[in-house]
Amino acid sequence: MSNRLPDIIKPLHLADTRQSISGYLPLDRMPRLAPLLADVRGSADVDLEFGIDEQNVRYIKGQLRTTLSLVCQRCFEGMPYPVNTEIMLGMVTTMDEADLLPESYEPLLLNEPVISLPDMIEDELLLLLPQVIRHGEDECSVEMDYSTPRQQESDEQGETQNPFAVLEQLKNSK
Repeated sequence: MSNRLPDIIKPLHLADTRQSISGYLPLDRMPRLAPLLADVRGSADVDLEFGIDEQNVRYIKGQLRTTLSLVCQRCFEGMPYPVNTEIMLGMVTTMDEADLLPESYEPLLLNEPVISLPDMIEDELLLLLPQVIRHGEDECSVEMDYSTPRQQESDEQGETQNPFAVLEQLKNSK
C-alpha cells in the first residue's frame, strides 16, 4: 500500500512546482463521513497531480478510490459502495475567480495558503454519496410491499376501483 497522506498541504506551492501526491487516508479520520458508515475500517487511496494548465489555472487532478460501507436505509445493514472517481479542482481565491473557471473544473476556494488534505478528500467523498442509501430491491433483506391496504382488499376481491370514482359522483350530483 502507498504512503499515508500528509494532513496539511500548500496547494498553490504544489501547483507552481508541479508536484504529485499519492497515498492513503484512513476512513476513521473523517469525522463528518464516519457517522454515515456501517464500518470505518479501510482507507481511501488517493493520487493527486498539481499543476498549471494552458489557461493559467492552478489545478488539482487525480483519482480517488475506496469502498465505503454505507448503512442501507431500508434494512439498516451495511452495504458496500465502491468509489472510483476523478478529481478536477481549479484553485481560486475569490468567488469571482470561481465564476471564470472552465466548466471542467470544480472550484476549490482557498482562504489560506494551507489546506487540510483529509478535509478536502472527505468533502469529495461526501459529495459522491447517494441521496438515498439503500440496497437494490433484490439485494435487501427487507421485502417491501408498496400497495395500499385498499389496493390489497380490491386485489383480493378481484375488483379494480377507479381512483376518480368519488369525483365522478360529485360531478354527477350537480
